[in-house]
Amino acid sequence: MNGQFGSTAEARAQSATPTPPQLEGFTVLEFLGAGPSGQTWHARTKTGRAVALKLLAPRLSSQPGFLARFEKETAPLMGLRHPHIAELIDRGRTGELFYLATEYVSGGSLQKRAPELPDASAAMRVVLEVSKALHHVHLHGLQHRGLKPENILLTSSGMAKVTDFGLARLREDEAVSPGPYTAPEQRTRAASTDGRVDLYALATVLYELLYRERPPKPWSAAASKVPVRDTKLFSLFSQSLAEEPDRRFKRMLDFADELERLPGTTPWTPASPASTTASPASGPLLLEVKGRTICVKVRARGDAEWLKRSLLALEQVLRQQGPWGIAYDLSEMTGWSTREIEVLVELHRRFEKNLRRVGFCSSLPSVRGGGVLVGTSVKELPWNTFASARAMQDWVDG
Repeated sequence: MNGQFGSTAEARAQSATPTPPQLEGFTVLEFLGAGPSGQTWHARTKTGRAVALKLLAPRLSSQPGFLARFEKETAPLMGLRHPHIAELIDRGRTGELFYLATEYVSGGSLQKRAPELPDASAAMRVVLEVSKALHHVHLHGLQHRGLKPENILLTSSGMAKVTDFGLARLREDEAVSPGPYTAPEQRTRAASTDGRVDLYALATVLYELLYRERPPKPWSAAASKVPVRDTKLFSLFSQSLAEEPDRRFKRMLDFADELERLPGTTPWTPASPASTTASPASGPLLLEVKGRTICVKVRARGDAEWLKRSLLALEQVLRQQGPWGIAYDLSEMTGWSTREIEVLVELHRRFEKNLRRVGFCSSLPSVRGGGVLVGTSVKELPWNTFASARAMQDWVDG
């Protein structure tokens, strides 16, 4: 898949590497790039965690009222947790220098990796993951407002993670300098927009991935490259790229549901799953792949919807060619609800053909003693329960 992402001017702007900054609390390692908002560096925190350190451009921080705007726009982002969002780890100010430290994603941006997408199915899978991240953001009353291929990152295993939330409002330039992914209403009434601006941007990205050019503006079904016989995809774009927001899908979730129903939305198999770590260390769920076993540590009790969202990373691996074993470490959980059990049952049932065995480690007799989490969801699947993490680790290694 090739797309018209990026420009020669952007490439020239990033070719000259600036002097690494000195920032207390961070060890700066490598220059990653520059854009309208400032420079981005690969760095490590005092604890050794890898981060993408964005240093906001001085022209922004010198604007009147920037400090208040910085606090207002970044504070809500500190609590965002989703498998397809690059977590905001830290934010702050040193002198006149403002910075944002986010989860480091080593695979690069969609802008750079679009040519690697093998087919339309892969493009739709990436966009589907981004849509679920944006739906999560919209549920919290937030918008991205600056979505584009540069801030859609792909992990080494191919999972999408969205970054740069809040930067459009920090720049306050979306109405003055709209980009190719900017919704029409952002040009005329930026202060009163809603999540449908992100829908418009994401649909533009999808069209560009599929047809190697941007959609006609204003949207015209007749002028588009979508085959008339492909009525479902035709309808998807018509309800996403309409000039008037009221003619688009009302919610990002509606777009995601329609996209997921398309026949071509099938998984993209990442190149190297053997060393995948799909959740940040501070999150409620840790996932690590060891050989052909997926080790999942659930670190807190939530609810069924929370568990379902957290297991998106596990689902991403299970979509790859199996068979897989799963080792659930539930030792830090305090109990289960019926709905939480149903979430796991549903997951196992959907990926039964890609599973070879399942193990559980828990202090709860209800988990150790019964096969409800496995036995009701799959047939003839070997499973085991363990009272200690060490015992289960021996099972994984064996």
